[in-house]
Amino acid sequence: LKLVSQQEVHDRLASLTAPLLAPSLPSAIPAGRPSTAGKKQGSKGRGMKAGLTQALGIDKLGAVLQLLGYHTTAEVRSEILSHELKGREDLASLTMDELDSLMLSYRRREGFTHAEMEHLKEMFTQEQRETEAGKNSERIDALELGRVLRWFGIARTAQQTQCLIEEVDFSGTHQLAFAEFAKLMRWLLQVEAEKRLSVWEQHAEDDGTMKGALIDSALTCIIGSEPNTGMMRMAGRGEKGLKDYDDLTLSEFEGFFKRYRKLYVEWAAQRSGFVPKEVQGLKEIWDKYDVDDNGWLDPLEMRQMVRDLVPEAVMSVEGKAEIIQWLPSAFSEEKFRFESFLAFMRKCFDLRDEKDIKREVEVVKECGYSSDDVEFLRAIFSPNINYAGEVEFHALKEIFSSITEFSSYQRECFHELVRRTHPEGRPAARFPQFLLIVHKVTTQNLLGINDAADRTLRRQRQLTEQLDAERGRRASSCRFGARKSSDTLPDIPEGGVAGSRRPELVQDTDVDESYAAIVLMQKNLHVEHRSEKSNARR
Repeated sequence: LKLVSQQEVHDRLASLTAPLLAPSLPSAIPAGRPSTAGKKQGSKGRGMKAGLTQALGIDKLGAVLQLLGYHTTAEVRSEILSHELKGREDLASLTMDELDSLMLSYRRREGFTHAEMEHLKEMFTQEQRETEAGKNSERIDALELGRVLRWFGIARTAQQTQCLIEEVDFSGTHQLAFAEFAKLMRWLLQVEAEKRLSVWEQHAEDDGTMKGALIDSALTCIIGSEPNTGMMRMAGRGEKGLKDYDDLTLSEFEGFFKRYRKLYVEWAAQRSGFVPKEVQGLKEIWDKYDVDDNGWLDPLEMRQMVRDLVPEAVMSVEGKAEIIQWLPSAFSEEKFRFESFLAFMRKCFDLRDEKDIKREVEVVKECGYSSDDVEFLRAIFSPNINYAGEVEFHALKEIFSSITEFSSYQRECFHELVRRTHPEGRPAARFPQFLLIVHKVTTQNLLGINDAADRTLRRQRQLTEQLDAERGRRASSCRFGARKSSDTLPDIPEGGVAGSRRPELVQDTDVDESYAAIVLMQKNLHVEHRSEKSNARR
């Protein structure tokens, strides 16, 4: 808003909402923005005859805000109208000035009602107060943010929450104040609303309704896992099940999803913050140890489970004591049930995430990475992690295969490198180990990856130079007149010639050989440099 005048903002609003605005009764106020007390208005109208004002019906307010890119709820619209705009003359419509005021109020409260904002503040303060980082700061870090998000049914790993922080951390502290946290929550819910609307449009009929039988498919697309039948029945209308219902309108679908999401959040809170997809994966692990399928583990089965899943617990006396502290009931009682297992795994994941962040600082210093390098590598790492925060070997191989193909021998060597880098000797990597692997591969030219990257980058530069020269000759021919038909140059596609690998992306003429693989990895994986995105947002 600082980059444009208020008048330009108003004109933009007027142009977007013009189709939904209707002329109100004649008045003495000139057309355009209606005057307010104590302010003068010009006499020129904007698309309306003099003596008429523009009015927006309240029933169209949701559609107008959606047209402007805001997926609002009826509750927040009603609260703004009944509090901030309660003194308006016509309760059934809004003038353009009143729409301006509503938009400012909506942005000021980040799209939440007062009750929702208080709940956000409560969860933020609770997590900030209960952690070591929160005792000396009014901000939350990536670990704390991940725990807060799970209270709202949003599952993210530590690396994914770190990427989220980069999106809204305008202060550059790598932590979030409450105002930044509120913006992040609004953005996450906005993305969810956009996805929900897209899914609705895919499943809706031509008459603007959706068959009740398609509700399962729609929910699966939105939440990423099979919906819970019991929660669907509770969120639906009646007890028969949504498949027996008539067609759903968009407002009915939105109401259903709101009730379902509330149940979804409560369900996850009862399971240590794990969402259904994660619980399903952990249940498969649980079944490996619950061999007799009786719903609980005896002390012998539990100890085997701890050795396999938390090997650091048996590597030192301190680790063993910490595990015993986590599981006082497990060592004093005969039964260890699945709900206790979920709470145990939540503590394990939180502890590992905390160690990852500390180890990351050490690795960055050891390898000499810049903050931009770390952000870029995190952007590559994050989409490939599993629910435990690790990238399996096959995914690591795919990342590096974007640069060069692996022979059978190279695959074995790379497998051994990954296994040796992991503190527990497994063929997987958490983010600190991923940083080490990239550093070793690029600085030592392991697997010949730097040579392959350098050859590919040189070919891309040559193709770029050829395309630039060709376009230059074409531009020169245009200046000196049309050529004969036999001399006409062929059209060159924007993406380059056939067989080229995105040559338009290669702009650097000098690339350090040790970082050639990283540069090529970035370009082949289509990863936007996060520092550029952060600077643009700031």
